[in-house]
Amino acid sequence: MAVGQVILVNCTDALLTNLTISHSGAGVLILGGSDLGIKDSVFEHNQLAISAADMRNFTVYHNNFLNNGHSPSDPAWVSPGRSVSLDAGYPRGGNFWSNFTGADVCSGARQDNCTGPDGFFDAPFSLGYPYPGEVRHQDNFPLVSPYEPGSTPPAAVLSAFPRKGNLTTAFRFNADLSSDQEDLPRLLRFAFDIDGDGRADADWSNTPALSHTFATAGNHTVTAFVRDTGGLEASASTWVIVVDAPADVTAPRILATAPAKVSAGQVFEVTFEVEDEGNLTGVRFFFQQSDDWRETALDLEPRADGSYAVTIQAPGSGWVRFRATALDEWGNEARAPETGAFEVRVERADGVSAWIGPALWVLVAAVGAGAVLVYGRSKPRP
Repeated sequence: MAVGQVILVNCTDALLTNLTISHSGAGVLILGGSDLGIKDSVFEHNQLAISAADMRNFTVYHNNFLNNGHSPSDPAWVSPGRSVSLDAGYPRGGNFWSNFTGADVCSGARQDNCTGPDGFFDAPFSLGYPYPGEVRHQDNFPLVSPYEPGSTPPAAVLSAFPRKGNLTTAFRFNADLSSDQEDLPRLLRFAFDIDGDGRADADWSNTPALSHTFATAGNHTVTAFVRDTGGLEASASTWVIVVDAPADVTAPRILATAPAKVSAGQVFEVTFEVEDEGNLTGVRFFFQQSDDWRETALDLEPRADGSYAVTIQAPGSGWVRFRATALDEWGNEARAPETGAFEVRVERADGVSAWIGPALWVLVAAVGAGAVLVYGRSKPRP
């Protein structure tokens, strides 16, 4: 029989793991604090598995709660607090609650892809004793089976910006897109090798990014090391070019061409010509449609002739709005248009349109290096 209790008072940035607590009045008692977590633990036959008050950023996931609480619907008390989460999102999931049952026939972050189970109950599990005016805390992805701690190393990702600079450039290296199947991103630890000797230049920290200015010209390789709470590590490397020369401060130029009006359901093309004195590192296209206000982003690859193109199917009516960005190796960015978005009007199947705008827009945008020029031919409103 494992009997025990953990008490935390006004603690910050702490993670409780590998606990086994049973037959306690309150297995974990937390009074105040922030950025705390509990994972990979077992709570069994406790009156209250967890009692927490006045918390900020408190996450409880990948634990097994077995026969706790005063009733089947209340195996733990996590109340009250701000930013309390009883799961780590999808697909990491939440906890196993022996008092909770349900169906598992769907999958996905919304549990709306009902083509097969994913190990999480389709319905969330609400629990706790809320104070008046507060909502019950909820595990959005309760586990169907008891959790077994995994041993998967993290996936390290490292980016550099800009790709090219001189001896005064502050390069920024960012590993914040690194992830782990078991741990939340904020629980990962990071270290960097800037000088290229294969060893970390400083101790582990929770900071996933750093800036550095190189004292010598040449190609420099930088490595990020990522460690999870289980001590497993992974690494990722990237490179930058440092030259002993003045910096290029000229932004790319974007020439965008698209029809001003299309028919409902019509498939149309938006094309781009992108010019730059140096090398481009990325061209992105963003668009929205009137039947779905979410903005979609696409990374574009050049065609054989060096141009870029996107094919879009128009909605049933309304509009399609789009914009584009281009980034060169020195970190200079262009945006077209400079503000807002271009709009293509969509004429309904019955021929009705709000108004007929320009017959064809040809737009040139230079950001940071010059003015925005707009050329077009338009018809008056009917």
